[in-house]
Amino acid sequence: PAPEAPKPVEESNPAPETTTAPTIKSGLLPIMLPALAGSAVVVILTGLLLFMLVLQSGSQRQMAILGNSGAQQFLGQLEQQARTFDALVGALASDPAIISVLQEGIPEATDARASTLKQQLPAATNVKLFARGSAKKDVQTTPPISFAQLDMIARAEKDDSALPEIHVHDNRKFLTVVKAVKEPGRTVGTLLVSFDFAQILPLMPALAGELGFVEIIQTFSGKPSVIHSSGDSAHKQGEGYLVQGGIRHFSARYYPAAATDALGASGGLFWGV
Repeated sequence: PAPEAPKPVEESNPAPETTTAPTIKSGLLPIMLPALAGSAVVVILTGLLLFMLVLQSGSQRQMAILGNSGAQQFLGQLEQQARTFDALVGALASDPAIISVLQEGIPEATDARASTLKQQLPAATNVKLFARGSAKKDVQTTPPISFAQLDMIARAEKDDSALPEIHVHDNRKFLTVVKAVKEPGRTVGTLLVSFDFAQILPLMPALAGELGFVEIIQTFSGKPSVIHSSGDSAHKQGEGYLVQGGIRHFSARYYPAAATDALGASGGLFWGV
């Protein structure tokens, strides 16, 4: 019999090797963690900074509103009193009896009329009637008739534009008003009245010391002078908040107390935390 053909040897194919490739999650995360953490800190700090800036801006607006309002309130009170006395003197200057005595031009009659007016005005320290162009310095009155008063008289004679002013003499303050005395078609003279400012002060509001400090200022020729103040001067820090008055030479500057800055205090507390 024929020999049997040998059987083919079956080749064994080994199973393919499997390797685990590193994933993005397991490979890069440990490397990026510090950077991610740093970015988060930067974002948080940036947010805090923006929040603080918003608080600071709001605080500044709040203080500006408070400061301007406080200054305007005190200045408004002074101007109200000044305009009240200005209107009073203006009404007296239109009295036919005063117009008549200046038309007559008799000095004794003019002085007598001025004395009568002074008795009718308890707060007045000086009352003078001047025929047009006759005013001159007088050191015997209280306060004296000086260049400041003569300038007011000149403006009143020109166009009745003299505004109330506060003058200081012997450490006392006086509110002076000058009004034109007119007849139809021309000015025949002026009426000058000075009032004791100490008797006007009780009509002014008082500022509680814990709320700040306010100054009322009168400025001529670029030279400011404080004519009244209220509150605690310890709060007089920085530039304060300045407002101008309707009477052009009057202004007020208000210094709010730091304790009134609620937003600023809240921001400082938050930042401290």
